[in-house]
Amino acid sequence: MKPVSILIVEDKIIIAESLGEILTGAGYQVAGKITSGEEALNAIEQFNPDLILMDIQLAGSIDGIQTAERINRFYTIPIIYLTDFHDAKTIDRAKYTEPAAFLLKPFKANDLLIAIEIGFYNASSKKKALPGKNEKTTETFFPFRDRIFIKENDALIRINLDDILWIEADGSYCHIHTANKTITLTISMRVFHEKFNHPMLMRVHRSNIVNIDKVTAIKGSRLVIGKQEIPTSDTYRAEIDRRFPTI
Repeated sequence: MKPVSILIVEDKIIIAESLGEILTGAGYQVAGKITSGEEALNAIEQFNPDLILMDIQLAGSIDGIQTAERINRFYTIPIIYLTDFHDAKTIDRAKYTEPAAFLLKPFKANDLLIAIEIGFYNASSKKKALPGKNEKTTETFFPFRDRIFIKENDALIRINLDDILWIEADGSYCHIHTANKTITLTISMRVFHEKFNHPMLMRVHRSNIVNIDKVTAIKGSRLVIGKQEIPTSDTYRAEIDRRFPTI
């Protein structure tokens, strides 16, 4: 697990420094502080941030909205606009880039932290919307393609798919087991599987999902991950045999 990495794209040094202090104080990692759109495009490749704070008015030849348009062509990184411009024309241009959130200057530290959480929620909900599903889920579980973000204490943390060993159901909770710790989410296994249905995560029992890349052995009806033996059920036997062919 890693702290969430946030790239600051802001051409006013004082504001960028203030943003950095707020983020680090809340437990986030500042990937970098960039002053222009051109630099931001290069920085994404270098730092691979989880989220971008983007000022609309930037140094350089392209503004924040144009930068966001280019980022969206190649990446799926949530972008939160920071701006003191709130005229209709600017808002209209910005909305077509589908920002995760929009924060007007001047803002308070708490406004920024709330915007970040809302930004992750909006970005994950847009990708993972489930028509017809009305079960309420925790607002601190934000699934993306190869990672999830959850709230721990006052900040979000990132759990990469590769860090997950297996997931265990516990009534209306589920426990994510990694090599270093276990994280409990206040959602059911069914909801977790629906919202983060990744090919590497396979349901093997009504109470267990395994990361198939972490399975080291098969002992009869049990899959072995490290020192842990995960029970399977006949319901999932055909899929288990298909994914783990034996000689």
